[in-house]
Amino acid sequence: MEAKHIFIGDYIKKSPKERIYQLLDNYKDFGRYRETYKNNVVDLMVAMREYNLRPSDEDLGVRIQTTGGTSNITASKALERVSLEQCFEQMKVTKEMFPDSYELGLISTAIYEWDLMAKEHKILAGFIGLMKPDERSLFLPYIRREKRVADIAAELCLEWESANKKVYRIRKALLKEVLPWFKEYIITDPS
Repeated sequence: MEAKHIFIGDYIKKSPKERIYQLLDNYKDFGRYRETYKNNVVDLMVAMREYNLRPSDEDLGVRIQTTGGTSNITASKALERVSLEQCFEQMKVTKEMFPDSYELGLISTAIYEWDLMAKEHKILAGFIGLMKPDERSLFLPYIRREKRVADIAAELCLEWESANKKVYRIRKALLKEVLPWFKEYIITDPS
């Protein structure tokens, strides 16, 4: 799978058809794709909070401890990462954790989008499972990138163009079946 950058709100802003194509394009590595999304969001939120703690551009981030207590920046970051990951797993965000409305909107959108990806992937996989066995055995290896159109053509003793049309027809029929289950979303800017 080619490394793709996933930004908060990109998936949900797409049309249902575009989201289906994105899921098909990433079908083989969907779990890793979704996990990468979550990790990117967690990294972004940790970096945003770290940046926001700095009062100005002149501040180099050097602090003089006056309380006599010890501070462990690495442990603090790790705890924050764990807390953010729990937000994803529990599908819950608290205002106490995110008092800044922009950050709250951003993480809420990201968590919703992350969950939506899984739900829509499950719908898509369900419809692929309902395909005729011969269509499924042809299409599934194709979207998992186990076979190319040329491999399918050789296997079925067809010209490349004929095999390509066959794959296209299956994909088009799948899209027609799945599309009513996906809806259009209007997302507002979290700021």
